[in-house]
Amino acid sequence: MIKMAQLNRRSLLAGGPVVLASCALGPDVQGANREPLDAYFQVALEAIASCGSLNAGGYGELALDRFLSSHLLSYDYAVVERKVPVPFFEARECSLRFGGQELSLHAQAPVKMTLPEGARGRLSLQFALGPRELDPGDIVVVELPYARHSGFASSLVELVTTVHEKGAAGVVLVTTGPTGEAVPLNAPKGVKTFPLPVAIAGSQHLPQLKAGEGDVATLLIRGVAAQRETRNIIARSSSSEAPCILVTTPKSGWGPCIGERGGGLVIFQYLAEALRHRFPTTPLMFVATGGHEYHNAGAEIFLSDVAPAPDKVKLWVHLGAGLAARDWHETPAGLAPLPSADAQRYLMGRTADLEVLRASFAGQPGLEMPYPLEAGAAGELAGISAAGYRTFGAFGAHRLHHLPGDDLTTTSGRLVTPVAESFLHAIMSLVQQD
Repeated sequence: MIKMAQLNRRSLLAGGPVVLASCALGPDVQGANREPLDAYFQVALEAIASCGSLNAGGYGELALDRFLSSHLLSYDYAVVERKVPVPFFEARECSLRFGGQELSLHAQAPVKMTLPEGARGRLSLQFALGPRELDPGDIVVVELPYARHSGFASSLVELVTTVHEKGAAGVVLVTTGPTGEAVPLNAPKGVKTFPLPVAIAGSQHLPQLKAGEGDVATLLIRGVAAQRETRNIIARSSSSEAPCILVTTPKSGWGPCIGERGGGLVIFQYLAEALRHRFPTTPLMFVATGGHEYHNAGAEIFLSDVAPAPDKVKLWVHLGAGLAARDWHETPAGLAPLPSADAQRYLMGRTADLEVLRASFAGQPGLEMPYPLEAGAAGELAGISAAGYRTFGAFGAHRLHHLPGDDLTTTSGRLVTPVAESFLHAIMSLVQQD
């Protein structure tokens, strides 16, 4: 039986007692009637959506922290918070003016603001694979290849450095993707601030930018740049030194992040309860990390400073982005929603564990074909694997990844249920092998 309480933003921010659900889960949920679990996950997704934007250290993420902590405490986990410093930028204006028109842009983190009067220069279209000649003071426009954009690649850092050395006054990167919108990119590792102002435009503005090549333009990025704190939420079921099962998921991102973060967060909650039933004597550790947008800041701090040694972890399970996002048809009129899951998601594990993963995730688009970690992982999972842990995890990027429209329309409880069941089945199978 599942008891659920609908939550609202006010109750979360008030910090009062919050209980999402109490699940008396049977010994084998896989293949059972899924409607109760669909409803459980739908309520959880709606509660997360009520928090608002999940930008690291913002009010929405703080509300989510209270929600997650309350859920973990309700199942007798000991919960602590570890602070993680991250950059912060509140935009007052981010635009490009040329030829009598003004385009609204997104300031790329870590943000370098313009002077109050802006950066003024000639619009110069360049190539992502190597800039052409440009004049000092140019505003460089670079069209990126079509992709589901996510992170600021090292090749883009090199490009920004190169055009800065050539005298550019600013850079506008054009993210070309399924919606045509400007996609904020996760900040590059090791870059505290760019050497010149960098902004993001969507490919919907590309015709105007191409037509305006050679025009004198003004790039404006103004606002408040500072530091603030996000948190890692760390929960333990036991103080035992015996090897534990460790589950991690990021909890921050650009905007509402429901398709991106929602699946991982609600499966995280589900496993926190389900594994208490399945492994009552095994130490469990659940960690939700902040600062994902800033090169996995919270996850890197946890891995380096707090995580148990590899020989103290039976299995590390990582719940990344886009685990249960909706698929869409790309039509001339825009995106049309489908009832099925987006297959652009990747499951990775040790070569020795792939057979179990393949059986556990059979029939799940994208996840049904696990890849060996030895071939190279991405995101937080790459760091976990490189540190020598026995681990598996999944991640992806759906069509509204990092966009304001990544709301409740991008996933559902029905899409989450089979993924959650598969994770539980895989964990049980791998742990019971030992």
